Amino acid sequence: MGDVLGFLASAAVVCAGLVWVYLFIRPWLQQRSSTGDLAALAQARGLAFRARDRRLGSMLDHPPFDRAGSRWYRNVVRGSHRGRTLLLFTFHALDSSTDDEAFFTVLGLSPVGAVLPATRVLPVEGRQLLLDWKRRRRLPRGEPVVECLPVDPGYRVVSSAPAFADRLQRQVVDLLRPWPGLAFAIDGDVLLLIDQRHDVRHWLANLEHVLPLLDALVDTVLREVAAGPATG
Repeated sequence: MGDVLGFLASAAVVCAGLVWVYLFIRPWLQQRSSTGDLAALAQARGLAFRARDRRLGSMLDHPPFDRAGSRWYRNVVRGSHRGRTLLLFTFHALDSSTDDEAFFTVLGLSPVGAVLPATRVLPVEGRQLLLDWKRRRRLPRGEPVVECLPVDPGYRVVSSAPAFADRLQRQVVDLLRPWPGLAFAIDGDVLLLIDQRHDVRHWLANLEHVLPLLDALVDTVLREVAAGPATG
């Protein structure tokens, strides 16, 4: 009887150990499986995939990409579209001193065809994105941050060149309105859409629907640049 109880006790310890190991490595296995699925989905669309890409940190230095603490650029998809580089990635930031954490999915095209002032058209529901701007009076290169009078109460507009943003915002808002939650951003020669609702997988699966929006935004920006200086 004692041998049986000893065997059962040993078996219970082994099982508990196996359960603990499984629970410990399960998130890693899930992440690896998800990354593999995304890579396959990107490849099927003729796009390149990297689990991480630190180079994006040197390309994007305006809010929300200049958040304090650690920053990661994950699930990075790159491709070519109409002669421009297509970008799709997850941005994750964590400030361990305040426990302030942010997740965004970002789609972009670069180069736009002109170096433009930092500009954002933000949905009111994207409070975190708006706060990222309001916390800063100046951008990394010294440009002032100005909030413009919005043409639509559902959006806020901030820019280092408010006159240019005022000319641009009505057209941009008209394009964004059918896409609730999407924010528009310009960083130098990079045009971006920032999303707090959906992940990279969602946008990879719906790429054919969002690319016309990116194209229309690029065309709108370039028309406005041709009509007058992108300053002030």
